[in-house]
Amino acid sequence: ASFSDPLLKREHTADGDETTFQCHSAGGYPQPELSWLIDNTQEPPEGSVRTQTDTLPDSHLYNITSKLTISLPKDVSVTCIIENLSLNETLRSTYKPNGGPLGRRAAEG
Repeated sequence: ASFSDPLLKREHTADGDETTFQCHSAGGYPQPELSWLIDNTQEPPEGSVRTQTDTLPDSHLYNITSKLTISLPKDVSVTCIIENLSLNETLRSTYKPNGGPLGRRAAEG
């Protein structure tokens, strides 16, 4: 089952320079791989990502939510990537500071 397009949003944080981004996708199977990219090239530092996967009641489908908390320059983009390896499907959503979130599906294979 395909996951929904990832919903990526920036959360407002009051303390210091850190920013939290949340990425959520729902209704897919099997459990996906979720990764983040900063500025399209860099993986986030160790310990900055927390990912939680839940199984929906009465089904074997998964919801996944991940949070990235990081200090970033204001003009850097952040991308959330969800890979469903069994379907060879990659979903990504990119937060661009000046334009808000952009979602797009990338069909691979």
